[in-house]
Amino acid sequence: MKKCTYYIERALSGDTYALAEAFKLLEGMSHAYIFRQIRNKDMAEDILQDAYMIACEKLHNLRNPAAFPGWFRAILSTSMYRALRDMKRQPDQLPGMDMFPSLDPSPYEVAVRYQTREIIARILGSLEGRDKEACIQRYIHGRPYKEIAESLGLPLGTLKRRLHGARETIIREYQKSQARVIRVGYLPISDHLLAMVSHARHIQTNCEVHLQRFLSWSALVQALANGLLDAAFVMAPLAMSLHSKGMEIIYVLDGHHDGSALTIGSKDDSLKDGRMGLPYAISTHAAILKSHMDLGQNTESSVRPEYINPSYIIRSLKTQKISAFFCSEPWSAKSVADGSGRVIARSGDMSPGHMCCGLTVRKEFATAHPELLKQYVESLLRARDAVYADPAASGRIQESYTGVPAGIASGVVEQGHISFNDLRPSMDRAEQAMGLALKAGILARPCKLDSFIRPDIT
Repeated sequence: MKKCTYYIERALSGDTYALAEAFKLLEGMSHAYIFRQIRNKDMAEDILQDAYMIACEKLHNLRNPAAFPGWFRAILSTSMYRALRDMKRQPDQLPGMDMFPSLDPSPYEVAVRYQTREIIARILGSLEGRDKEACIQRYIHGRPYKEIAESLGLPLGTLKRRLHGARETIIREYQKSQARVIRVGYLPISDHLLAMVSHARHIQTNCEVHLQRFLSWSALVQALANGLLDAAFVMAPLAMSLHSKGMEIIYVLDGHHDGSALTIGSKDDSLKDGRMGLPYAISTHAAILKSHMDLGQNTESSVRPEYINPSYIIRSLKTQKISAFFCSEPWSAKSVADGSGRVIARSGDMSPGHMCCGLTVRKEFATAHPELLKQYVESLLRARDAVYADPAASGRIQESYTGVPAGIASGVVEQGHISFNDLRPSMDRAEQAMGLALKAGILARPCKLDSFIRPDIT
């Protein structure tokens, strides 16, 4: 592990690329360690990514570079334990709904902080001479002014003037680097395919999109609430609920229509004991299911919901934690393909053309960057055209973002199980979706749609 130690020493000296090389050396060990306990490839990759981000954030605490492999393995173990714990808990309501923002940093927040430091380090690298050295010693290593002045042979007053001027340069360059960036969150589902295709094909114009994948709705919404995202693809009832609770957000584009399926075990003829997997309590799926089965807010039912993140829902069916699930594609298609499930109904049959997930944007960002938001929306519409022009290519893109085989992913589009037509927000569709959610008890009170639905962005 001498080579690993060498890279860590360089990383501790400020070489951000050296840390990536160290991770590559440990990749085989890391995968083997996770797969001894977890056989799900997608979940393993997310755990590994979580551990990488935490290691980036905590690296400055490592005293002995040679101890990095064992130190990283401990982080890996903690990330794996947390993922397994969260999978077991599967909360049935959004944590902290009444207490935004959360004080606990998520893995994504850690990544944002690390990414910011990388930007600052890059700007520092563009400085010259003693200005550069002074800034590194002060802003990276935190040394006192007096020590820096003595080491550089400068009067204290001169040093402070140089640092002040350099700081103004850093701030100006940082603001310029962020002026054309939009941070967008999504889940690995076909409902959010346009976000993946737009990002992969780079068909956004001169704006930069930082696309971040989440495995759970609660984590995505928490990041949106805490300002770690500028926009996210969110289920309409959930977005309406957040807006009603005071979150300053607007809805600017339907992400799709239809696109979900009710799936039971391949050997089952009925829902058995009624253990139904749903992606979230405040969801389009819960609203459609309750309304279709005439299950209102105060109606007793034999259907018992289990709230499970989409990526884990097939495993729950296979292990008989649930006997059926109602979830976004491509997970039903994948379940059918691997022989574990059978589709008995589609959301488009129960509620044709229904509004589900859409691009939800922080109002603060929309006000500050209207042209940037408009360009991103246009890039999504061009992605829609690309999906229909070449479904096979979009399937390959979705495979790279979700791990679902390309043929299964493209089949969802080719067979018409999901629609990306007519995506301009419609007040009529929004009222219908809200009425469905209110009838089912998914929404506690109506959402003020006039201040929420913004068709003028498209």
